[in-house]
Amino acid sequence: MSESSRMEIIWGVALLDEGFTSIPNLLIRNYRRIGMEHGEYGFISQLLSYKHDARDPYPSRELLAANLSCSTRQIDKWVKSLRAKGKEGIGERRKKQKKERGNTVYNFKT
Repeated sequence: MSESSRMEIIWGVALLDEGFTSIPNLLIRNYRRIGMEHGEYGFISQLLSYKHDARDPYPSRELLAANLSCSTRQIDKWVKSLRAKGKEGIGERRKKQKKERGNTVYNFKT
């Protein structure tokens, strides 16, 4: 049985039309034990839903806040907290033409 058909059996085809996100069971089952709060876990889950390839995801703070029904200030608090705990790396993309700051990128390799 293929992975996609297993997912379809569990969730149904209609629910999977928007895609799905792989989250390690170790993280799902132990996020509190490794020092993450519930909101931080929800934030990480949202970020992972934008990880589609080898590149680090870069959704905007505004998009993440809208998805989580919170303020961009709350997003900033979660980012700061996760960085302080060493749970997430954050960087910025540079715009090639103007060498200006681009989107914030999020990294989970830590």
